[in-house]
Amino acid sequence: MAINPYLLIKFIHILSVAVWAFSTTVAYFNYLAPTFTSWEKAPNDPFRKERRNWSIEQFDQGTKFEHIAFPTIITTGLLLLWLEHWPIDQVSWFTVKLMIVILIFIPMEIMDYYLSHFGGS
Repeated sequence: MAINPYLLIKFIHILSVAVWAFSTTVAYFNYLAPTFTSWEKAPNDPFRKERRNWSIEQFDQGTKFEHIAFPTIITTGLLLLWLEHWPIDQVSWFTVKLMIVILIFIPMEIMDYYLSHFGGS
């Protein structure tokens, strides 16, 4: 039984979207936000300050998954575009989605990469 290349690429694309969307969400809400809330109550407490700094470092480590997933999303998305010969010269759900990616998500991720990996923060 042969595997349909389109479906395989689409599976990788959707899996990467899930990793990109949720890799930092759980860590933020369950670990980073409570740690900061605790630290804000006693900012001079050395244990809370150390725990805050450690949490930030761990959160930054988790963003590596997000930063691998996004280029995978772009690559597989372009492959899907090429395989299906979707028209990009007329208004459709696909062109609207493509404009959202180009105008919002790509600039947002460029800034995120800079802040996370190149000393922007």
